[in-house]
Amino acid sequence: MSDTLAALVTGGGSGIGRAISLRLAKEMPVLLVGRNPQSLATTACQIVEQGGVADFLPLDIAAANAGGEVEVRLSELGWSIKTLVLNAGRGISGPTETMQLDTFRDIFELNVFSALPLLKVVVPGMRQRKRGSIVFISSTAGLKGFGFDAAYSSSKAAVISLARCLADEYGRDGISVVPVCPWFVEGDATDRSIQSIARRKGISVEEARAFLEGKSPQKRIIPVAEVAETVAFVSSGPLSLSGHPIILAGGLQ
Repeated sequence: MSDTLAALVTGGGSGIGRAISLRLAKEMPVLLVGRNPQSLATTACQIVEQGGVADFLPLDIAAANAGGEVEVRLSELGWSIKTLVLNAGRGISGPTETMQLDTFRDIFELNVFSALPLLKVVVPGMRQRKRGSIVFISSTAGLKGFGFDAAYSSSKAAVISLARCLADEYGRDGISVVPVCPWFVEGDATDRSIQSIARRKGISVEEARAFLEGKSPQKRIIPVAEVAETVAFVSSGPLSLSGHPIILAGGLQ
């Protein structure tokens, strides 16, 4: 087994995943996995420019062979995974009765089922070392459930339940498993959600943004750096809160 302990971040080239990758790279090498080679390469280069170590693997983690490809790349690098961040995900808004079943399945394939092959790759090493962190990037939508986001909300609820199961199963092995559940986070995904709310409610984009900000106790959209710092905290070592969702900025009222 390699002595080089690293992080693996899915969807690591952009948005929340990019911020997490940049933050974790201050502590350890990072393998970025995702579907966009250009964004992965750009983020990996930035890590290297800042004095970190990074590699990237263009890959659809929902594909049947994803686990095998990750395992091969880790073997080539000589890395073992200390921190697994399951960040990649997607959602489609709209009335539930109009959603195609295949779309619902696709969202679950990426947001939930894609975790299993990666867990099979990294958990045995974590158990052997009696050390490791697994972070699921979920959402407050998984705790509350939002209308017009049934597939996304229910998939994120499944992620929270899966994290709790893993925490109970592997806690004795020194592995922390934590679902991080942010409210809306600054970035392109939230911008698209604001535009969707504006269209649905017949209000301006500015009014839609103010509506979302008003749902948070701090009256703001979450800066992406705060999610990254939360992940770094979980990665720092065994935690008593393993299995319990970390909720960022509310949105549950």
